[in-house]
Amino acid sequence: MENFVVHLYLTPNFSGSIPFNKRFFKLPSVPLAGLLKPTPALKNEVPFELRPFQIQQDNFYMFIQQSMNLNVTLIKIELEDMSDFEIVQDIYQAFKSNNIQEVKLLVEHLKREDIEVKSLSFYFEGRQYTVTKYGVLEITGEWIEIPQITESSPLAYITGTKVFPKEGLDNY
Repeated sequence: MENFVVHLYLTPNFSGSIPFNKRFFKLPSVPLAGLLKPTPALKNEVPFELRPFQIQQDNFYMFIQQSMNLNVTLIKIELEDMSDFEIVQDIYQAFKSNNIQEVKLLVEHLKREDIEVKSLSFYFEGRQYTVTKYGVLEITGEWIEIPQITESSPLAYITGTKVFPKEGLDNY
């Protein structure tokens, strides 16, 4: 297994599928593509238009709130302004004590104060994942399985390609 850094891009006008490629993939069910080392030459090689992709902050907030329901273990929350580091420590403490209500209150504080999440790292089923607000994913696996992992793991909730489960969404 290798550690891959994948840059996500929107593919607004392409709905087809493409054969397996060792440097990029297109998710079949959503308008997203993943590129390894997105150089200008590679961007010209892909058979579809690429547009910048950014994670919606609400998806980060929901993911933090829903992490226990999704069976993920948050490892690291990095905020855009690290002067708000104390709130991250409070979130970790609330998770340690299984205080879901406190987690929800802290996430509401993030939203209210417009404190942006820069990146999240988490464990799910023995793998570590990292995702940044600019759609850069760090995933461990075999390249051939990375598109499927991107689409079926909890990463799909953060990228917005999967809808969060309704369970536990009260007060959100």
